[in-house]
Amino acid sequence: MSLTVISFLLVGLALLAYFIARAKGRALTARPGGTAAADANGVLPEAPALDLSTLPRDANAAFETLATQASADWQARLGQVGLRLPDPSLVDMLRAQAAYMLINQTGPAMQPGPRNYNRSFIRDGMATSAVLLRMGEAKVARDYLAWYSQHGVHGSGLVSPILNDDGSVNTGFGSDIEYDSQGQYVALVADVARLDGGAESVRAYLPKVKAALRFLQQLRERTLVAGYMADQPAPERFAGILAPSISHEGYPSPTHSYWDDYWGLKGWHDGAWLAEALGDHETARWAREQYKLLYDALHASIRATMAWKGIDFIPSSADLGDGDPTGVSIALDPTGAQRVLPADALRTTFARYLDDVRKRSQPGALYAYTPYEIRNVLSYVHLGQPDVADELLQGLLHDRRPLEWQVLAEVVHSRLRFPRYLGDMPHTWIGAEYGRTLFGMLMREDDDALSLLPGTPPSWVAGDGMAVERLPTAYGTLQMQARQRDGTLNVTLGDGLRSGTAVKVWWPARTMPKTVRVDGRSVSGFDAEGVRVAKPFRTLEARW
Repeated sequence: MSLTVISFLLVGLALLAYFIARAKGRALTARPGGTAAADANGVLPEAPALDLSTLPRDANAAFETLATQASADWQARLGQVGLRLPDPSLVDMLRAQAAYMLINQTGPAMQPGPRNYNRSFIRDGMATSAVLLRMGEAKVARDYLAWYSQHGVHGSGLVSPILNDDGSVNTGFGSDIEYDSQGQYVALVADVARLDGGAESVRAYLPKVKAALRFLQQLRERTLVAGYMADQPAPERFAGILAPSISHEGYPSPTHSYWDDYWGLKGWHDGAWLAEALGDHETARWAREQYKLLYDALHASIRATMAWKGIDFIPSSADLGDGDPTGVSIALDPTGAQRVLPADALRTTFARYLDDVRKRSQPGALYAYTPYEIRNVLSYVHLGQPDVADELLQGLLHDRRPLEWQVLAEVVHSRLRFPRYLGDMPHTWIGAEYGRTLFGMLMREDDDALSLLPGTPPSWVAGDGMAVERLPTAYGTLQMQARQRDGTLNVTLGDGLRSGTAVKVWWPARTMPKTVRVDGRSVSGFDAEGVRVAKPFRTLEARW
């Protein structure tokens, strides 16, 4: 198991220090991972002393004792969600990422890395929290939300994109000019509400959510002033989208990055949902109006930029008309803004990306890439190509190095000994994207239904099939088993989903079955993609 391997590594380092200290006659205090909160200055309390008297004197035996205990602790902590897939390494990878997230954390501050990224980005922390909320670590996510709300959301509504672990605003590159942070903060509040406790449990954050949304509105209004960018060709491409920023550190100087606009739409969408759920109908109405204004402006801007640049793919910014499929991917998931994109250009964008990825497998190919690309997997799910999604996922996971550590570097090089930047290992924003991808292949929370198996490839339901237990979703707890044998797919749901939840089941092979039965009754209305039913079922049987 990957968590056992990780535990062995951590315990090995601790034991090395222990035996050196014992040889020098000094005492040693171990610092195992825990849930203790930091004080007001971000300082963690002293860890309890390790009782060495119970350990065997033999180094190998002591190591095995501590490693077994550490592994059991990790398994207990991260085993809240039961997940079984035919390829168990996919589950090992998921749990390892959750463990790395907790290891990288300093007090309540989520950090994407232990070295180069030893500070907290709301972008990374929001993604990390979303995964931990599904992994039984809701308290960790709530503590992060409380900490970031206190230190990172200012009176103006500006959400600082980066905080140091003591809560101060990081003044390095990107300080307060990454405007994706507004939507990401609102999404974090909404995720905590949906997956742990409901909207009422986050009511105290509504004033900060509203402030963040007001600042988001101001960012859009900056590009609506008379004569804005009038000295540029086709200045209409800038009208009504968000003001320039360095976005997700994707640009060296402020740029009108569509990444920010996608997150802006997500902020307005989730803000409207949260306000409505809390009975603040006026704010909900305002948020929906602002969503439409930004949506319409972005819709026009993307097309104006394509016309100005003469391109047939989705541009990543209005300034440059540049291509970045991995940046475009967030429009599909998690921001849910796919409809704003020209459909033909979207298909072209990801068809060309796939061609480029496949070239990496050619003999002697030289390349380098960032595994942030793992988020592209869900793009192919949304485009109705689960087979391609699986191909891309498997290819990216091939670059785990060492494989047993279940870790992807921030940068992967084709030459294993090439002396260039690798970034942090583990890098837990990438780890969070993996977790989001795996969950997104199993299920998706649409506004009007819970989608099941939307990106599940046929191999996941072959043989003994797959099972999900105790998985938090926006529609309740998902408990599901799915298996396909001899041309028959069987899906079983357990208790936990809310009774009024519409459910859509997607066929892994995307071919139309001959018959579909739900709870023993024949149903119609299915097609080659799947079938939608009005409420949760006990059993579904599809025959080909």
